[in-house]
Amino acid sequence: MNLNTLSGLLLILGFVLIVTASIIGPPRLYQESDGQIRLEIIEKHSGRWSASNVLFILSPLITAVGLLLLSYYVRDDVSPLLNWLAFLTYVLGAAAWIFFVYQRQVDPAQLFEDYTFSPQTVAMISLTLLGLLLYGIVFIQAGFPGWLGYGTVGLTLLIGILAIIFPGQLFANIPPQVFYLITLAAGIVMLRQ
Repeated sequence: MNLNTLSGLLLILGFVLIVTASIIGPPRLYQESDGQIRLEIIEKHSGRWSASNVLFILSPLITAVGLLLLSYYVRDDVSPLLNWLAFLTYVLGAAAWIFFVYQRQVDPAQLFEDYTFSPQTVAMISLTLLGLLLYGIVFIQAGFPGWLGYGTVGLTLLIGILAIIFPGQLFANIPPQVFYLITLAAGIVMLRQ
């Protein structure tokens, strides 16, 4: 199996894992606004809660490996500084996400106390957005299809601008799966390289 195929498969797998994590999580958990009822749902479905958190942790790890292979694949076509800065920034955002998920597994009550606009959440989303924005530029420099590069730059800039204008609402409502749509698209492109 060549490098671009492996990278593409890992990027697609990262998307599949985060979607699966969302599906197998406790039912109606995020539709419920009362923190105590949320904790009761988690307690009643503790196995599903733990399994979804494991997949939520695996997803950014697998995606980071896919992006590392992508960065290595395009290393001769793009600025090395940009290429590795994109990867490093994404990895820092993924590490913040992993720490966030670990915390919610250890202490679910903490998750519902205003997690939507905590400094950790802001750092997690900001670093991930910046990493993906830089990857959009990498896609453009590497000669990937324009829709992927310019679409990635446009989407990340749009989310970033909305985060500045409506920070509370955006951080409360942005699902992490949005970021993985970008890496899914990159994975599909890598399979076609």
